[in-house]
This record gives sequence, structure tokens and C-alpha cells, in this order.
Amino acid sequence: MRRTFRIFSAALLMLSARLIGSEAIGKVGDLCERVEARATYPGALRASEVCMRSLVPRSASATRPHDTLQAIRGFHVTRLEWIYGLTPEFVAKVKALGVTVSGACVNGTLAGIDKKVPNWYMPYTTLDLDGNAIEATWMRPWKGHTLWECINNPLAREACLEYVKGLVDLGITDLQRDGPEMNHSATNWGGCFCGHCVTAFRVYLEAQGDRQRLLEAGVTDLETFDYGAYLRAKGAPVGDAFRQYPQDYLKGMFIDFQEVSTVAFHHWWRKELNAYAGRCVPVSSNNGILHDTPVHRVFDYHIGELNWAQAQPETLWNAARRVRGTGKGQSTTMPLRRDTVETPEWIRRTRQTIATNYALGMHIEAPWDTYLPVVSDRPPRYFGRAEDYADLFALVRACSPLLDSYEEAAVTGGLLADSRGTVPVRLFAAGRRIYAFTRTRPGMPEAPIVTHLIDWTSSPQPFTISLDPAVLFSGRPVAISLIVPKPYEAEAHATAFETRDYAPLVHERVLARGKVTTVSIPALSPWGMLVIRPLPESPGIWAPSVALTQAQGGRTVALGSLSEGATIGFTTDGSPPTSAPGKRYGGPIPMDGLTQIRACAFSPDGKSEESWVRHLPTGEDGPRSLLKNSDFAGGTEHWVPVVAPSFGGADALAFAVEAVPRLAGAVGARLTVRKSDGVPYHLRLTQPVTVREHALLYLTSTLVADRPTRVRLGVQERRPPHRCVMVRVFEIGTEPTRLKMTLDNPQPDLEAQYQLDLGFADPGTTVWLSDVQLREMHAE
Repeated sequence: MRRTFRIFSAALLMLSARLIGSEAIGKVGDLCERVEARATYPGALRASEVCMRSLVPRSASATRPHDTLQAIRGFHVTRLEWIYGLTPEFVAKVKALGVTVSGACVNGTLAGIDKKVPNWYMPYTTLDLDGNAIEATWMRPWKGHTLWECINNPLAREACLEYVKGLVDLGITDLQRDGPEMNHSATNWGGCFCGHCVTAFRVYLEAQGDRQRLLEAGVTDLETFDYGAYLRAKGAPVGDAFRQYPQDYLKGMFIDFQEVSTVAFHHWWRKELNAYAGRCVPVSSNNGILHDTPVHRVFDYHIGELNWAQAQPETLWNAARRVRGTGKGQSTTMPLRRDTVETPEWIRRTRQTIATNYALGMHIEAPWDTYLPVVSDRPPRYFGRAEDYADLFALVRACSPLLDSYEEAAVTGGLLADSRGTVPVRLFAAGRRIYAFTRTRPGMPEAPIVTHLIDWTSSPQPFTISLDPAVLFSGRPVAISLIVPKPYEAEAHATAFETRDYAPLVHERVLARGKVTTVSIPALSPWGMLVIRPLPESPGIWAPSVALTQAQGGRTVALGSLSEGATIGFTTDGSPPTSAPGKRYGGPIPMDGLTQIRACAFSPDGKSEESWVRHLPTGEDGPRSLLKNSDFAGGTEHWVPVVAPSFGGADALAFAVEAVPRLAGAVGARLTVRKSDGVPYHLRLTQPVTVREHALLYLTSTLVADRPTRVRLGVQERRPPHRCVMVRVFEIGTEPTRLKMTLDNPQPDLEAQYQLDLGFADPGTTVWLSDVQLREMHAE
């Protein structure tokens, strides 16, 4: 009988939604039907896992204050990962705490190495053209030699395999592979040209090479061809300078060969390790959160180092969407700065990132024993304090039933653009950077809906939310509560870890019950879980829902009620609404000058229910566009192509504007590379912009090419010292790619430029660019 009633009720509500305020009311249904459960993958973690890294096992002493086991307790850790130097005794101690252990391997973690022997690394290392051992650029300042072994070297391969077998013997659950690109990365530093690579490259050319192009390059006898000798005879540069050496056919094939070799190596040792363990040993990789290369795809999931500029909701959401599309998982480190001085801003952004990662279904390592990218002979590490972060991890542990098995249904806030339909929870925060991530359990209409509310401002303030009840639980009444962590108390946290009872560390406050839609949210520091639970059907009238809409004249406010026959009255000065003629809602209300709206739904029998939004955004709160003619509607105006003087003329890069068939006819820039030397900034398209100090920028561009190629995109100071706001390299191809970047300017005000660098592309390559946007967020 109840099911029949719900179907009939839903039909009435759908009719009502069409008649009364359709802009504010969506199609009736259960939100849980919008989402699907994610397919699992090897090593998949529960959403409520709390992860932590320790570089090595650490024990506190008179001279060393840091203790891994104590940090596990302090941060409420359930999983210790990415750790080297494990011993049977230490693994046993960690497991005794109820914590799983994940090992780690990286270039140089080889079994059987004696580092006391002079030049101990030479039998295993990658080599440049002169036979010198290669080191990664960031490792060179470190004390001693940091081995970057060659994966085509049989000695190095076997030593690596023996090392990871040893981790299995220690009882690890899984392991993290750092620096996974190995020989493929070594091509950036002039390698590898060891005898094993030269021989293997010859075999690769025999199988994959184009005979005509090989002949054109001067390769007449593949059986004796030595690519290293070939390059030395041509005077090719050695080491890092080899990266700038023009990328002809052979160099391109060599880079491809090293990538294919690296992929094959990872498949090989993983297969051997699984056979040795008698099970699948899950392996993650360090992907920097955004890398998705053939090498990274070998691995089951990712733990990426998160740089400071990437630690923004928009970038994190894009990373979560991308990895969700691959069927894998993503975890990150805390935001990494090139500095060791802890600041309140750093702590605040780390807390905001912790909250956002969990809200997105990702994980984050507790901020302890974290590598910092500071140039030093001994890389510094960050050791956070429990009193600064443990309250958030306690919230995770306390709310595991509201995290595990939940999937994303909707997002809003900032510059997030969600196209999945009606937003179930709308934010009104006077333009401040508040974000809402709504999650639900697929196929479970009685399970609570959880909206993670996160304040990304520096001075949190109260704000308002308005629900669309039609899309939550098919129009049923709801109970709305807010769960937040309690202030940190060391003794209470210690007790919670020992008892595994985390309920005393959080506070749940009931905000409203019934046919309500709009509630006030107190200031958050920075995270609260809004829990929406369905209630039984009941009489009464639905309060109006409030939504922001866009009309030709600008932004408007729309109102709507689910109750059939309801009349909506409203005021904009805070006075009580009435149903008197002239005070009734008849359509979207222009936002001009509005700061609040108070609305009430009146039923024919005189019942009423009210909604009051006090935090409407003003006209100055939206993001500010920095680019002119960003849609190329004005042709080439304001856009400046730049060609290096070494090309002898501007004709090395052809720039025009046209309707682009590859972009569904959208108007865009056509950039044809006629000459190239492999240096990215020697060919570029630019536009000057002024970037304010501490500005948060969001850069989006759609690109497509007539062949696979690389481009470099970002914002950089126009004149010396050419300080970067952010620059990244992207792979694009024959299918349109929407590129998105969040940029955070730590510099003073900069006279900068948008720049698209095309110097990586081969001559003859054409790249099309459209829908470019560079927006500056509202300053806090």
C-alpha cells in the first residue's frame, strides 16, 4: 500500500513542481538512483580509512622527538603506508594496534647492495651518453649518490624483485611504487644509453621501426646499430641538455622505447611477485594526483604528492572524477610547500584539503613525516601535531557508516560545474568559498544522504542552505542534522583510540525536521557533515525552496514549493511575508541589490511554512574574467603569438581563427607548427594579464590536435625573473581535451601572461584552441 501511495504522491508532486516554481524544484525521485556503486579494484580502501606515512620506523629518543607508533595513535590511523626500512618486530607492533602495513619501493631499493663498496651503484645505474651515472634532478643535492637504476639491466631487475619479495615476507598488505616512470623519466636527463638499452632499442626498432624513415635517418644496418654511438658522432648534448636536443624520428622512437620498456618491467615484476606471494599484491603509484600515463596505468591505485597550488577544491574534484573514470582510487599527501616554516595558512589549507579529500571519496595521508620539495642535502620533512589535525580524523572514524559505500551525487560551490541535474543542496554564502559535496548510497532509498560542507575561507562565517526535497527522497519530509568534530582534547582522543569508540569526539546537532527546505549553518572549521534522513509521510505544506538562476538580464532568485495549490509570498527586507496580492511570487526575482529573501508557502487552508536566506551573493561576488576575447569572437585581437628569434622569422608558427570542425564548429584558434626545435617556450600563444597577490585563478581550455602531441599551459610573469604562477605539460590528441588548472599566486602582484607553449610539437602539427577562460576567484 505504501509503495502505491508513494507513486501517486510522486505524480502529484511532479505536477506541482511543473506548476509552482519549476526553476527551484527538480524532478521527483530518490537521489540514490542517480548514482552507481563503483567497481572494486585490488587494494581498494574503505572510505573511512585513515592513512599515514612514515619514511622509516621512528622511535622517540632524547635527540629524536618523532615516534611512528605514537603518531599512529595520535592521528587515529588505520593504515600505515609508503614506509621503508621495515623489520619483523616493527610490523608486529603496528599490527598489534589494529593497523595494516603497506611497504614501498623506489629507484634504488634493491636487495643485496653494499653501499660501502666504491661506485657501488655502477652495475645497476642508468647512464648518459658519456657513461656517467644518472641521478634525478631533485635528488642531486642529497648526500651521497641516489641510484636511478636501469630497468633493462638484468642485475637491477633481479635485485628489485628480491627486494619486493622481502616485503611480502614481512607481511605487508600492499606497497607503494614511488618514481614509477624510471627509464622513461631518465630520457629527460640524457639516458639511458647503457649496453642493455642500446641492444634492446635495436630490437625495438627491428620490430616497430619504419624502414624508410630509418634509412632517411642514416640507419642502414640495424643489426649493428648503436644509438649512443650515432648520437655521439652527431655531437648530441650529454645529460640534461639532451632533453632540448631536437626530437627527430629516432629520438621519438627512443623515448617511446623507454616508456614501453618501463611498462613491461612493471608488468614483469608484479607478475613475479604475485606468483611468489600466492596472491595478488596490490601496488599503488605516485602519480602527483594528475599524471595518467601508460606507466601509471600499470598500477591498481595512486598515492600522489600534492603540491600547494593543486590543493584547491576544483583541482581535487577534477582529480577525483578522472580517477573514478579509470576505475581506480586516489590518495594524496598534504599540500606541499617549498618552505619549512609552518604558518597558520598552511595548517588551515591542510585541514581544508583533508576535509575535501574525504568529501570526494579520496584519501589523504595524515600530515606527518611528509617530504617537502625544498632543495637541501637532507630533504626536510613535515611533522604535524595531533592537536592541529586529529579532530578531523576522529570525525572520519566516528562517521564511518556515513562514508563507506557512499558515492558522489552532486557538487556545488566555487567554480565547480556539475551537469548531472538539479543540485539537491544549494549554497547561499554571500559569495564566500563554501563547497557542498553530496553523497548517497546507491540503490538504498532509506539510507541517509550526506552533504559534506567545507569552508575554504580564512575567516569562517555562518551561511544558509536550501534543499530541493523533490530529488532527495521522492518528496518525503526530512530530518536535517549537522555533525562536526569537537575541539581537541588529548585525553579524550587517547581514550577513543584505545576503545575504538569515536562518538564522544563529535557533536550532532538537529537543525530541522519536517517539510523544511532552508536552514542556517554555523561557521565551520572547516568541515561539517550535513545528514539528511527520510521521515514518514505527513500532512502539512512544504516550505519554499530557493535557487539562483540565470536570465538574460543577469542572476535571479527562483522560489518553488512541492505542495499543490500553495501560494508563495516573499519579502526582500526581512519582514514577514504574506499571501496578499502584490506580495506573491510570480517568477524569478532579479538579484539587483538583494542581500536576503524571506519566503513563505501558504496552503488554501491557511497553513504556512517559511524559508529565509540571509546570505545572497552580491553582484561583485562572482569570479572575475582576466582574458579579453577569450572566445575568439573578435578574431585574433588581444592574442599574441611568440616565436623565438632563432627561427629567423615569425612564420615558424601560423596563427588564425576559424570555426573548428573538430570542436563541433566552435570558433577557436588554429596554431600550425611549421618549425620546431623541441624547446616548449620557443613557440607560444600569449595574452597579457595582471595577477594580484594571493589571487586564486581557475584556468580552463579546450584543445585538440591533428596528431598526439604535448603542450605546456599556464600563467607566468612576462619579464625577468619570469616567476611562475603555475605551468603544466599536457598530452593532447585527435579527440578534444578539456584542460583545467587551479592556480594560486604566492607572489606579489605580477604583470603576467596566459601562455600556451607549442615547442614540443613536431613540424606540421596543428593544434586548435577554444573556450579559454582564466577567472580570478572572489578574494576573502
